[in-house]
Amino acid sequence: MDNTLLLPLLIGLPMASLCVLLLLPTRWLHTHKCLALATELLQVGCICLLWTGSAAQGAGTLVQYPWMQLKLGAWGMLAIDLQLGLDGLNIGMVALAAVVLGVGTLASWSIQTYTRAYWALNLLLNALIKGSYL
Repeated sequence: MDNTLLLPLLIGLPMASLCVLLLLPTRWLHTHKCLALATELLQVGCICLLWTGSAAQGAGTLVQYPWMQLKLGAWGMLAIDLQLGLDGLNIGMVALAAVVLGVGTLASWSIQTYTRAYWALNLLLNALIKGSYL
């Protein structure tokens, strides 16, 4: 798989899972937990693919997506782009975050109160932590 698709997937997976989780009924306690764990396992798989791909490449990965553009007439143009990058240092941090969040997911498996809110915030935290390293 192309590395340019894996970087947005590390942030997009927990956000998509968060949207699915918020649509699920509150009484499906086990589904909330399994969705969070499945998301974490998919992210670990993406990180493994990135790690092996970056080791073969020998260089980092940079992805740039144009986001918003505003023409200001004679003043030029205001443009905001989304840039995601991964190199040798922060791939270790992303992998470490995946391990810590995975252990946290397994350690909090016995949560019984406010489960939907807890797992929704867990998925949001997952996306924000991984997004801060990319």
